[in-house]
Amino acid sequence: MARVVLITRNEKFAVRTKQDLLKSNIKSALLPIFQVENFQLNVEEFKNRTLLITSRNALNSLTIKKLKEINKKNRFLLVGESFYFYLKEQGVLNVEYFTNSKELLTHITKEESTYHYLRGELVNLDFKQYVENITEQISYNINYFPIGKNQLEDFIVKYKITDLIFFSQENAKYFIANIEKKILKELNIFCLSARIAEVFTAFSKNVIYPETPTYNNLLKCLVSH
Repeated sequence: MARVVLITRNEKFAVRTKQDLLKSNIKSALLPIFQVENFQLNVEEFKNRTLLITSRNALNSLTIKKLKEINKKNRFLLVGESFYFYLKEQGVLNVEYFTNSKELLTHITKEESTYHYLRGELVNLDFKQYVENITEQISYNINYFPIGKNQLEDFIVKYKITDLIFFSQENAKYFIANIEKKILKELNIFCLSARIAEVFTAFSKNVIYPETPTYNNLLKCLVSH
């Protein structure tokens, strides 16, 4: 039976994975878990605020044009080194990054500032809730939304999916909450890190992740399996 890998990332970042899998004669199908809307607010509406970004989808909502507008007026606080380097490549000057959401939250509690939080409809750690305990100076907008629940199972059946690949805990948690668990027993589940893999281990024995969480290591695990 031919392998078909389900990629749940945004299309912009799935292209590389699809191409890399094809090099190993492995087919893939794309179904982004979250639908991203471009950031539409006028920059003047939140100038001089610190922008909080904790997910790839939130970052995806910022077009290059919008980043250039924001760059001169706002500071960025991020979760993830890769996000930091991406913004630097786009010429963003005032940017800091943290290893995880809790580190970022700790930093926020120690400074006086006003914030604008770019987030999804579902979040693991709601900064608005936590930061409001510290300051009321926070605004936010929701930039991405999950797909319908029935789409996941229908897609897996239609495209004869054999493998799943996950790069974020956010995607993994939504997936596990909206699918029949018995389906997972028939699939191989590849995760970027042990933290993401924990979402699935109670429901499947076919969970694989690299010892060192890098894209290349994850791909090697998948191709060699």
